[in-house]
Amino acid sequence: MSGASTIIKNFRDGTITIEDSTGSPVTLVVAYEEGNFSLSGLQQDLTEVSAYMDRGSLASLRKTNQVFPTWSFTCYMTHFTSGGSGTMSILEFIKQVGGGASLTSGSAAKGDAMTFKVTFAVEGSDFSDSSDHNIVLTENLISVDFSEGDGNTFSVSGTTYGTITLG
Repeated sequence: MSGASTIIKNFRDGTITIEDSTGSPVTLVVAYEEGNFSLSGLQQDLTEVSAYMDRGSLASLRKTNQVFPTWSFTCYMTHFTSGGSGTMSILEFIKQVGGGASLTSGSAAKGDAMTFKVTFAVEGSDFSDSSDHNIVLTENLISVDFSEGDGNTFSVSGTTYGTITLG
């Protein structure tokens, strides 16, 4: 577990890793990313809170349905498919085509949706922190969008249906 730090971290310090759930996980360390990882919807125990009113005044706050945090990031496109070269693209990995065809879901026991583990790690030990810092998100349903531009980009987004661990 990492301790408190006095050094502000920035986009240069992060790394995003996506992995499947095989015995020896197949991992993809995202390359050429913009450094804009974003995570939304974190709250105490991942449940909605409903406000119940008594003739216009707050009477009670109650936890109700589970919520599912969302996240996103953007990376630059270098190729759509590896063409068998062994360097799998993020598109191949998420769509399970080419080199990603044999990946295993992290939530197979819950249904037929393919989910992945996502780790966002931030360098800390290089700044005299007691360790690096990370957020581990399990059972993520991931979507990829492509945009042509200067340079071409993949916009990657996901919803976390599993656990969230801070370290």
